[in-house]
Amino acid sequence: LKIDFSGVGAFYQYLRSLVSKKQPPLPPPPEPPATPRLVLLANNSFDAKCLDGSPPGYYFRPGTGGGKHMWHIYLPHGGWCLTAAQCATRSRTALGSSTFYPDDPTNATLSPNFNGILSSNSTANPPFYNWNLVRLIYCDGAGYSGTAGRLEVHNDTVLYLDGWNIVQAVFEDLKANRGIKSAAQILLSGSSAGGQAVISLCDRIAGALPWAATKCIADSGFFVDSKDSAGGSTWRDTAKSLIALHKPSWLACMDALPDTDHWKSFMDIYRDYKKQGVEQDTVEDKLLYGG
Repeated sequence: LKIDFSGVGAFYQYLRSLVSKKQPPLPPPPEPPATPRLVLLANNSFDAKCLDGSPPGYYFRPGTGGGKHMWHIYLPHGGWCLTAAQCATRSRTALGSSTFYPDDPTNATLSPNFNGILSSNSTANPPFYNWNLVRLIYCDGAGYSGTAGRLEVHNDTVLYLDGWNIVQAVFEDLKANRGIKSAAQILLSGSSAGGQAVISLCDRIAGALPWAATKCIADSGFFVDSKDSAGGSTWRDTAKSLIALHKPSWLACMDALPDTDHWKSFMDIYRDYKKQGVEQDTVEDKLLYGG
């Protein structure tokens, strides 16, 4: 038996030519998510302060990849303080002072939540994991609404009811230092007291950033003026006390209401959606998904 090896050399040269061909470069690995870092606004032009006089601020995690021009701004929960005494007590906690917040929230006893739609994990949070994330510190006690300013209480404690100025100071810094001027899309979200703040702030923020498509999610932030189980009007009383103490004069509808009804401006159920072509049973959908 005679075996012909004459074609082996040619086949070997063919294999070498395949290996020697320049292969296309592999795509770069995805950028690892940054750790959120605390930004404090000690010298903001609005002179905004937390309840105790410490600087307001926010946690910032820059976007990566396709999320570099997408922004998620989150307003945390935490209820309200409705009297000077309540606010004085609150000012000595993380709900009234920025002094409790660590620069790196991943290595601290107090660790603000960065789970769910705040997560940088693409499996846990597919839509927003690589967006720019801004998580505000909640330290004003009125859902970022107060304009009463400096308040001296009976035991020589000084409080600052600056919620609205805190919002303005944060967005001033985002424009000047974080690149939000190049945003293509903005999601404003919040839960409970933060959700109520989202409802109040959504249109104002969308109007202040007209170059971006802005959407808002109010999680558990829509409060209804109805009797509670004891026959009282807890939410109405809450709104009246908050308006009286924190004086959120910028709220929509306040100028159109008599003084005795100013509390309604803090309750979104009293907005006249019918003038906007929205039936009452779809109000919540508008708040959640409207711009």
